[in-house]
Amino acid sequence: MEAMEIVEEERMGENEEIRIPASLKVKVTKVTGDGAVLTWVTSASQRGAMTSCWLHYNPSSEALHVQTEVADLKEADIVMGHLTPNVTYYAFLNCTQGATTYRTNTVHFTPHGDPAVALEVRPPPPTPKPSGSASWASSSSGREQTGGQSAGDVGIVVMMSHMRHMDRPRRDPHLDVPSTSVILGAMCGVVGFLIINVTVAMAVTQCIHRRARRRRLLELQLEQHGGYLYNYEELMADYNRQITAGNS
Repeated sequence: MEAMEIVEEERMGENEEIRIPASLKVKVTKVTGDGAVLTWVTSASQRGAMTSCWLHYNPSSEALHVQTEVADLKEADIVMGHLTPNVTYYAFLNCTQGATTYRTNTVHFTPHGDPAVALEVRPPPPTPKPSGSASWASSSSGREQTGGQSAGDVGIVVMMSHMRHMDRPRRDPHLDVPSTSVILGAMCGVVGFLIINVTVAMAVTQCIHRRARRRRLLELQLEQHGGYLYNYEELMADYNRQITAGNS
């Protein structure tokens, strides 16, 4: 009935006043990664008779509406973007003509978050009017051939970018190394490397000190005995004799 009224209004002359329905209509025709596309169901002539239209939308978890003015009412599509992905939004329009305000139906959609994928929402096919038992049987068989899909279901077509692949390559879970094991192995390697370096440094330091003490002992022998080198036992015996002589 509404479709017939719209056709009759479009056929009216230019001098006749265009009647605006009490309830305007929009529908969701495409869902994008961060928004959606709303398409007018109301005719262009009726939209052109409007003074202004404001789009109201909000997430399902918030009660505050965000509103923005529709710039061009002649365009059939209203593009929404920059929304939060994976959040369900509700939207409707308030249009004015003079002092009268009209409100559209409320639609909802959920941005899926992938900018390379656009979901085109097709309108449901018209429901055929049953003309008897034969038409009912044909409609039942048609539903069985389509896998039990009812006439009210909405079809969705996926349009992929040519740079994307439909299926991502699968990864072997046995080849994946957990990140905690990698970090633990790296820490153990660093600690082992530090322990080896400290051990080598201590051994080198002890060797240097041992050589320094031996060199100092030789220097003392040369200073006390005019360049003649004693062995350790003779040096200690001579040292003890000097101490005994000094005490007496």
